[in-house]
Order: sequence, then structure tokens, then C-alpha cells
Amino acid sequence: MGMEAIIKPYKDYAIIEEPFYLEINNEVTDFTVAFRRKRPLSLIGPTGCGKTTLATYMSYRLRQDMITGGDITKVAKFSQAEKQAGGSIAFPYIEIPCHEDMTETHLVGRWGLNGEWLPGPLYIGSTQGGIVVLDEIVEARKDAIVILHPLTDDRRVLPVPKKGEVIQPPDHLMVVICYNPGYQVKSKDLKPSTRQRFPTIVMDYPPPEKEKVILQKKVPGLPDDIADRLTTLARDIRKAKDANTLSLQEGASTRLLVMAGEFYMEYKAMGLEPDFAHIARITIFNPISNEDTEKEALEMLLKTQ
Repeated sequence: MGMEAIIKPYKDYAIIEEPFYLEINNEVTDFTVAFRRKRPLSLIGPTGCGKTTLATYMSYRLRQDMITGGDITKVAKFSQAEKQAGGSIAFPYIEIPCHEDMTETHLVGRWGLNGEWLPGPLYIGSTQGGIVVLDEIVEARKDAIVILHPLTDDRRVLPVPKKGEVIQPPDHLMVVICYNPGYQVKSKDLKPSTRQRFPTIVMDYPPPEKEKVILQKKVPGLPDDIADRLTTLARDIRKAKDANTLSLQEGASTRLLVMAGEFYMEYKAMGLEPDFAHIARITIFNPISNEDTEKEALEMLLKTQ
């Protein structure tokens, strides 16, 4: 991306470049099965473990499969041709960050002041197909969540009372919800009637050897010893949290390790000598805790590196 913003309507935004994703526990296959059976999907797991990364990758992969008929030998050729054509073959990827003020109107749409229909992301997905991701779904209001019910069960329709319509979406629409169950209070949990409409993939942080692969793929040129130190530090923080040695809401995410690696490499690019401890504080310790006692405990873990 250059110095100027690129603005596209929801219906025209698709994942054309292949994102990197390393499968950990059959989740790519399970995602594909749900899509082929026209089922929605729930991705749950801790912060920064790859939920939306998986959804983004699968948007690319399923789109390629639809266009190439699943023939992987055609994918590279198609990708190049599509870039030259400006990405005109649509399979939208629509990601919506949910919040406590989100209502049915935000998702489905409303009438404008001049009598024009202003479609919401669910309306667009239901008419265009593609993948619609509702991130942190438990933050949305109950009346907004319940609109998903007829769209995600065997009826597979989207009622639009404001227009007096019922939309039967194309086969290639998939609704995906994501959330972190680890820090949700009971009042914000999904109702059983909602949860039981969604096959659910439980995700977690990858094992150290795979996390190192991800880290070095995301941060090209990151030295082996630094990647090892970062993944080991993350593992130790997660173990301390699970053992209640550290009272953290979340452990160190893979996302934070990528940021730490980026800081390290950028220091090198600027001709500066990276200070591993300083970078760990800036990119890992400070984001996961504001408590001085916890930071002292994190510093002790760092000294064991």
C-alpha cells in the first residue's frame, strides 16, 4: 500500500493476495467442510491466536477454489491474471468489529433521508455472497445477535422487515463469528440458542516450534536466536498465567511476538543495536499489564532468558 488510501465498498473488497497461515489442528479442513455444507462457523480462542487471520486466509482460499474449481495448478495463474484485471471477480470479505451499541440496523441496513436504502454488511453479504465475519460478537446487543438466527440455521434466510423482504442468500455466503471466551462475563456470553447454530473451532496459541515458523514468516530475516527467545518468553508467560503465578487477563499473544520481531528488525534497519529487554517491555509486557507487581514478575521471567 502506498501513501494514499484505497477505499472500496464492502461488496468490492476481496482477499486477492494470499495471506500466510500455518494450520495447527485441522482448522483449515474444518472451515472448508462448514463452507461446503453452507454452515456458519464460530472461532473462539484467546486474543491474538489467529482467529481473524484464519478467516482472512480462508476467504482467499475458498475464493480461489470457487474460481479454479479446486484445481490448485490454476491458482498462481489466476492470481496474476486477476491482478491485471483489477480483481474484478468478487467474493467479498466483510469484517465487522462488534460493540455494545450495535443494533440490527447497523447490520442489516436502513432507509436514508432521501428514501434510499442504505444496506448494512449482512444485507450486502446476503445478496453478494462471500464471508461475513462478526468479530467479538459477544459485545453486540442481544437484538442484533438474534437477527443471525434465521440466517444461520436450516432456514438460511435474512428477514428485512424495514423493506418487507426475505433474502435467500447464494450458496457461497458464510457467516463467521469470533470471540474470546476467556474474559467474558456471563452476562455477555452467547445464548445457547445462538451457540448451537454454529459449529465451533476452539483455537489456541501454536506450539513453540510452529510459533517460531509463523514469527519468522511474518518478520522476514528475524534471527533464529531472537525468534527462539521470543517464543520461549511467550511460553513462560502463558505457563505462569495458567498456574496463577501471574494474574493476567491474557498471556502473550502471537500478535505481540510479531510486533516484537518487527521492532527488533527495524532497530537493525535504522543502524541501531536492538535491546531485547527494552523491546520486550514495549511490545509484550506493557500491552498485557498495567500493574507494577506483574511487570516485576515479567522482568524476572525475562532474566531467565
